[in-house]
Amino acid sequence: MAAKSDTNNGKEGHRTGKSKGTSARRGRSNGREYDTVQENEDEFMKRLCYGDDADQGGEKQCSATPNPWLLFLHLLIAPKLGWRRIKSAGFDLEDYARRLFYPLLALMAACRFADKIYYSGVPLWKLLQEALALFVAGFAGFYLVSLLARMFLPTVTRIKIDSGFGRIYIMTVMGVLALAMTVNELLPWLGMMLLVLPIYSTYILVKGLKPLRVPPDELMPSAIVMTVLCLGVPTAIYYLLRVLMPPA
Repeated sequence: MAAKSDTNNGKEGHRTGKSKGTSARRGRSNGREYDTVQENEDEFMKRLCYGDDADQGGEKQCSATPNPWLLFLHLLIAPKLGWRRIKSAGFDLEDYARRLFYPLLALMAACRFADKIYYSGVPLWKLLQEALALFVAGFAGFYLVSLLARMFLPTVTRIKIDSGFGRIYIMTVMGVLALAMTVNELLPWLGMMLLVLPIYSTYILVKGLKPLRVPPDELMPSAIVMTVLCLGVPTAIYYLLRVLMPPA
């Protein structure tokens, strides 16, 4: 009887060991599948951010700067994740402005000449004045908004806005507004549908406050102040320039 009991115990131990081995193999298999999925996701994000540089070797991937246009497009499609990507990219302010912000301002100004398509009688000199006023309003508006934000924002938020990402945040919001203005210039026949553009731009602005690490109790006042500044300051500069410019 003792021998039979030992035999049964041995069989049960063998089955238990076999079951544990199967579970371990399944765990390793699931782990490999998870790692494969993670690697595929990482590879996709590298290609999204770095473009063709992702195929040039590990060293170049680490040293390359993400394409700001791709991240800007990502922001327009998915604001919450787009802001995180822009923040983690660690852009230099001057490089970011040269590669994204200034071209957006130039595109906005150039699209002012689209009026020649819709209204052939508009003088070219008048369009040139308005294009120049638009570019200056966007360019000067960034610096003036940055200055006024440090004066009127709540205590903690004004410190955050004065950081490297804080300036990138303001510049990106101004770029979104410049793009909205560009669409408005190119497609004026959309009429009331164009009201969606400033509303969506404000939504992107508000979504950027969380990656900026604004305290919860300062979110609402910060969103109001930044909306008023980013929409009002460039508009005020534009109309002031139009008044000061000689009549066309």
